[in-house]
Amino acid sequence: IRSKADPTYKPPYTTVSACVKATIRENGFKGPFQGLAATILRNTPANAVYLGSFEVLKGQAAKQLGCKSNADLPAWAVLSSAALGGIAYWLAIFPVDVIKSSMQTDNIIRSQRRFPDMATAAKVLWSEGGVKRFYKGFTPCLIRAAPANGAMLYTVDKVTNMLNRE
Repeated sequence: IRSKADPTYKPPYTTVSACVKATIRENGFKGPFQGLAATILRNTPANAVYLGSFEVLKGQAAKQLGCKSNADLPAWAVLSSAALGGIAYWLAIFPVDVIKSSMQTDNIIRSQRRFPDMATAAKVLWSEGGVKRFYKGFTPCLIRAAPANGAMLYTVDKVTNMLNRE
């Protein structure tokens, strides 16, 4: 985006490998994993909400529709359950994702980082706009969540059902 807005902008890296090499040179082999703790903190509860709500919603749909098992659900019921599971994922965890993303996109030079750890990242982000700062980009994320997660979990569900058939 910056290169489109500023024709004189020169990116610090022109390839992924150049970025990885510079990161390792600056921070050792832990360098490319900047923000990993925040990623784990986000993904663990978020995936429990995501997959748990998907399975609960499928179970409720199967019960309401009189299906013998979740494998007998019509496509619309699986897609709806998956879409709602994706929305639940982001509703549950979006502020932590903002912290994680801020840490991951921070400077690779430790002394120049604005977000050296999760607590500092939260304080700095709060100072930039309070609660609203933790929800920047939330609307497009939710708009994308339903179709993207609906399609993905529907596909996983159908492939799993096919592999489990005897």
